[in-house]
Amino acid sequence: MIRHIALILLMAVTAYGSDTTKEVFKKAAVYYVEGKYESAIAQYESLLTGGLESGELYYNIGNCYFKTGDLGRSTLYYERAKRLIPNDADLKANYEFVRSQLPDKGKSQQPALFKRLLDRVFGVFTIDGICVMITVLYIFVVALLITRFYLDAVRRYLLLLISITAIVFVVASFVLYERISVAGSEAVVLADKAEVRYEPFSDATVFFTITVGTKVQVQQIKSDWYKVRRLDGKQGWVSRKAIAVVAEKGEQ
Repeated sequence: MIRHIALILLMAVTAYGSDTTKEVFKKAAVYYVEGKYESAIAQYESLLTGGLESGELYYNIGNCYFKTGDLGRSTLYYERAKRLIPNDADLKANYEFVRSQLPDKGKSQQPALFKRLLDRVFGVFTIDGICVMITVLYIFVVALLITRFYLDAVRRYLLLLISITAIVFVVASFVLYERISVAGSEAVVLADKAEVRYEPFSDATVFFTITVGTKVQVQQIKSDWYKVRRLDGKQGWVSRKAIAVVAEKGEQ
C-alpha cells in the first residue's frame, strides 16, 4: 500500500535541491525504513517549519502517521497532499485505504450524488488547475467568435460549440467557487471520539459525537472552541484540540 520510500526521496531531492533539505529527506528515509516513524515525522515536519511545502512531503508524513496507527493525522496529511497533488495515484489509493479503516468506514462523509460526480470529473485538478481551465475556455470562445468569419465549419457548429463550452465554463466556475469558499475551513477530527456541544463550554450539553478521520467545516472560532458543521448539516462546538484545519501547516 505504501509507496517505496526511495522513490519519494528521489522526487523530493529533485524538487528541493538544497544540501540541508537532501540531508533531512535522507535521514527521514532511513528512519522510515528502520521503523522509527516518529523520528521520520520529526524530520519531515522540520521542513514544514522551515517553510517548505509540497504534496510529496505531506504524503510522506501521512504514510508515517499511518504506520504509527494514527488514522486522524494520516487522514489530515493526505488531505493536505490532495490539495497539491490531487491526481497522484498512490495518494488516492492510500487515502481510500485509510478511509476504509475509519470507525464508520467513511460512510458518513459521502457527499450527495451531484457532488460526487463533480469530484470525479474535477477532482484531478487543483484550484490553480481549474483557474487555467476557465481561462482556456474563455480564450476558446473568443477564438470561435473570431474564426467564424473565416471558416464555414466553425460558423455551422458555432452555437453547439459555444453552448457546450458555456456549460463546462459554468460548472467549472461553480466548482472553483466551492473550492475557494471551503479552502480555509475544512478540518479533520484527530481524536478517537470528539463530543460536539450546543455551546462553547466544557459543561455544555453534548449534541452529537464525531469520530477520528471525519471531515467537518469550521464555521466559527471562539477561544479554544471551533463551531463545526458536519456533512449532514448538524452544527455544534468542539474543542480545538480534537480537530485540525487542513489548510494550516502545523497542528493545533
